[in-house]
Amino acid sequence: MRLADGRSAGLAGGIEHVVDNSVDYVHGLAVCDMNNDGELDVVAAEMQQSPQKRVMVYLNKGGAVKWECQVSAHTGPTTSVSPT
Repeated sequence: MRLADGRSAGLAGGIEHVVDNSVDYVHGLAVCDMNNDGELDVVAAEMQQSPQKRVMVYLNKGGAVKWECQVSAHTGPTTSVSPT
């Protein structure tokens, strides 16, 4: 998972921050300060197609350079469709 900080115009603009290269099929993503330290953290959930199906909190350990991953579940988000 990679994030751009948006400091430049355009989709490819800004500085890229690698959070985790092992993330697969991200279904949900949120950026917020989860631990009230003033740094933006990342919450991500992998889809059911992912072999790992993790829900993860990435704590920003300074300047979006170091990240601490805390896996909160191995179920991933699910979407059910009812037959008509």
